[in-house]
Amino acid sequence: MAASPVKKSDSTSSARIKARNNYVMRFLKPGDLVRFDRHLYDHWAVYIGDSKVVHITKEKPMDKSCGKICVDDLMSVAGKSKVYIANERDFRYTPRSPEKIVQKAKMCVGSVSYNLLSRNCEHFANYCRYGQRVSEQILFLGSPAKELRDRSLHSDSLFDE
Repeated sequence: MAASPVKKSDSTSSARIKARNNYVMRFLKPGDLVRFDRHLYDHWAVYIGDSKVVHITKEKPMDKSCGKICVDDLMSVAGKSKVYIANERDFRYTPRSPEKIVQKAKMCVGSVSYNLLSRNCEHFANYCRYGQRVSEQILFLGSPAKELRDRSLHSDSLFDE
């Protein structure tokens, strides 16, 4: 059976995204937040240098509450997603020093409780940079999600000081 041909537009698009991401990587500094555009949602991570990021992944895909904070290669995490430097909240919150951000991210590596509404990858990245567990993606969902999120914020903290 012959392999299905790859559409030229798909391979061209992937090559463009990879080239774009390589360009963005040249401007990343340790402590920067990285946003990966997954179309329906954004994945977030903390850049720690040497093309590495710290981020939350699902440790057990079937267990929605089980996550893992790990160190991975930025381009592996990006896959086919566009990468963005995402420090735009610096005007609203005071960022920690780059050394503290990286230190905080590395200290959190390991298995963790995961909650889409209160302990997701965006909460983690913002916590490391600003000391604030904020996810604008969740805030965007409106009041039903806010009510569930507020209830879950009163449980054990994922990212302790």
